[in-house]
Parts: sequence; C-alpha cells; structure tokens
Amino acid sequence: MWSWWPFGRHKKKTEEQTEPRTEPQTAVNSELIYSREAEQEAEEEAAEAAEEKTGASRKPGDVSRTDESQKSGESSEADQSLKTKDEKAGSGLSDEAFADELEKRRKKKSLYDWVDAGAKKKGNRSKKVHKKPVVLSDKVTLGRGQTKICVPISGAGDGELIAEAEKARDAKPDLVEWRADFYQHIDDEAEAGAVLEKIRQILGDMPLLFTYRSSNEGGKGSTDGGVYTAAARWAAGRPEISVIDVEGLSNQYDPEILVKQLHEAGKKVIASAHFFDRTPKKEELAEIFSRLAYTGADVVKVAAMPKKGHDVLRLMNASEDADAEMSCPLIAISMGDLGKISRISGSLTGSCMTFATAGEATAPGQMPVEVLRSMMGQLEN
Repeated sequence: MWSWWPFGRHKKKTEEQTEPRTEPQTAVNSELIYSREAEQEAEEEAAEAAEEKTGASRKPGDVSRTDESQKSGESSEADQSLKTKDEKAGSGLSDEAFADELEKRRKKKSLYDWVDAGAKKKGNRSKKVHKKPVVLSDKVTLGRGQTKICVPISGAGDGELIAEAEKARDAKPDLVEWRADFYQHIDDEAEAGAVLEKIRQILGDMPLLFTYRSSNEGGKGSTDGGVYTAAARWAAGRPEISVIDVEGLSNQYDPEILVKQLHEAGKKVIASAHFFDRTPKKEELAEIFSRLAYTGADVVKVAAMPKKGHDVLRLMNASEDADAEMSCPLIAISMGDLGKISRISGSLTGSCMTFATAGEATAPGQMPVEVLRSMMGQLEN
C-alpha cells in the first residue's frame, strides 16, 4: 500500500497545488495526494522504498487527509493556536478561508514532526509481547533460543524416503519435515504407517513435522478439502509425529476447526501460507500474519517469492513487526536465491525456524545444513 512521505515521487497534485499560491511552497510542507490510479504504480521502487521507510498506514483512495486519529491526537502547536478566537479575529479571514487555512496547516508536518513520530513508533515496536514457546521435545522449543533448523525429506517411495531420513539424521538438524505430499502411498494408511515407523526409528527422539502440501501452495497434494483434512487427521493419530502443518488460508475447509481438532489430538500446529508467484505488500503481509494467528495455531509461517531485493526486505520487516505484536512464534521465509538472507537472519527478524537440505531441496533457495548453520552462527554469536 501507499506511504505518506514528504520526499516521495510519482504523486498527483491537488487542484490547490496547480493554482497560484501566495506563499512559498517547500518540499517539506507540500501537500501530497494519493489516488486510486496510484495503486498501479505499487511495483515501482521509489514508492515501495517510501512505504518501507515510513511504515505509514495510508490507503489508496484516502486522497487528501490524514486519518481521524491524526486529526484528534496529532495537531501541531500551530493548529492549536489557529483554533483560538483571537487568532481568527486577527487573521482578517472569512470563516471559509479560515477553515481552509486550518486544514492546510493540519496537513503540513515539518520534517522534525515526521522523525519524532517515527522514533515513537520504533520505541513502541521494541516492546515485544510475551511469547508462548512451543515445546516439541526436551531439546527443541520453537520461539526460545536460537533459530531452529529443519530438514525436509520428500522421497516418493519407501527406499528413497528411508535413505533421505538417514541423511537428515546425520546432518543433525533440530527437526525433520516429512513432505508427505511427495509420498506415493500416502493414501494407504497401512503402508504410510509402516514407513513412518521406520522414519521414527531412524530419527530417534528428533521431532518430526508432518506436511501435506496441496498444489494450491506449491506442493503435490490434492486440493480437495476432504482429502487434505483426512491426511492431517491421520497424522494427528500417529505418535511418531510431533507437529503438523496446516494451510491456514485455505477455502477448501475451515482451518480454525482443523487446528482445533489437531490440538484435541495432542498435536502442535503450524498455520502456513505460501506465495510462489509474488511477495504480498506490507499491509497484506500484516493481515496474513493476523489471519494465520487467528486460526489458533501454535506457530504461523509465511513463505513468499521475491522478484527483487526490496521484496525480501519487505517480508523481513513484516516479520519483525509481527514478532513484536504476536504472542505465538512465527516463521518468515523469502524463497529463491534472492531470499537466502532471510533463511539465516531469523535471530534478527523474529523467525523461529528455517529450512535446509541434506539432499534434494523442497523449495527454492534452501541451502545445505552445514552452510546454513555456519552462516547463522556468525549472526547469532
């Protein structure tokens, strides 16, 4: 969405700006106007850079005024003085002209006002809410300590899957993810149960994350809500599984109900959302984190594909903001080569878990465990 910043570009002028003025106009006190047409320019780097610098909540279509909270609580000293009867009487202005002048003064914040407001917002963000750590085992707790490393295994057959489990174990991650949507016998409960028992024997007490990713979010699983929820409920009944991934924005089933059912079975839940074609805008990311948390999941996860470096920074910034506001731990991953920095920076942005490889990658940008661990160590030590 759009930001309100005195030095932004590509803004439309108001009629007031195009008419002759009797007072000098400066870059600091110029009135900036946003229209719905400006939404089409959202991908331009200048507008996005302004958005990230200010973090303002201005929306397209709110074309000429600040919001009600600004009107009621952020009036400058000049506003207050203009409101006095003596000021009006001494101005020589008509009621209409005086009202126009008051509105113009209301909109004209100095650069110092903006810096001060930004400092206050930064101070508020530094006061994080109390986190609810998610205990997966005696050794692994999400949301406490260092960012945890998870290695996915995705074999289609039993032999391939078992070999991957052994590689994952030897890499010594914090937990392993079974991408069950790759497994060709996942709809056969007996066969899937048998291979799951073998995986557990290999991993020992290492926590196991069960993920059945639908093709709607980049996986190979069914998009049918009945098939999806059946797989999740089957996993909830298996003692080998510690935590279950649920696609938290799906409209094929009710994620909130599914999360409740999995909790009743004694499982921890990660509510996830994946965007393989884009990185949502800042305000959309905030809404996504909020909706995922609303499902009641223990952890929320957002993964997105960047098209340019600024997309990576936007997701990392949204992760930091959400981490300061939410009580549950979160995972934020920018995929692909551009997004690799997000996989190692969890300690900086609040992301409690990251994914690495001990074989084939299951998402773009995953790095080998040993490389990721070394790079994370440089940041976290």
